[in-house]
Amino acid sequence: MRGTSQAADCRREVVDTPWSTVVRIAMQVPNAATKYDEKFDAFLEPVRHQAAVQALLGAESLIVNQGVKRLFKRSRPTTGGDERFNVRTPVTSSFPSGHSSSAFFAATILCAWSPAGWAVLWFGIGICVALSRVMVRLHHLSDIIGGAFVGTALGVFAVVVVV
Repeated sequence: MRGTSQAADCRREVVDTPWSTVVRIAMQVPNAATKYDEKFDAFLEPVRHQAAVQALLGAESLIVNQGVKRLFKRSRPTTGGDERFNVRTPVTSSFPSGHSSSAFFAATILCAWSPAGWAVLWFGIGICVALSRVMVRLHHLSDIIGGAFVGTALGVFAVVVVV
């Protein structure tokens, strides 16, 4: 039993991060207003999930765009993207793709809350988002692969620790 309590203490330390606290608060705020109305509480369940996904996506974006991207100084395939598409010129490093990372992060989180069959849809959308970044010539193929890996890894971490 001693090993079990140490594992529980370790788990408690990991769960009590600033981001998990933000998500926990976002998911519990509606409980105060709907404590006695179970129908309304069931109605608000998707809202809690949306608030959690938004908080987690914000944390992921901050980690990737202000953390990981600063470690790499990779130039983009073109400075303004493909002329056929009206896209803004990004100012951050090309690697990893923040769009790909966010898409795969969201897919991973949504898979945790959806039936197993939905994973194909969620990751299919993630692949479309990632490939669109190459299509508009703002990322190299390796950028979107790196972004997909980072997003999936952060998503698995968020599912294990927060969700």
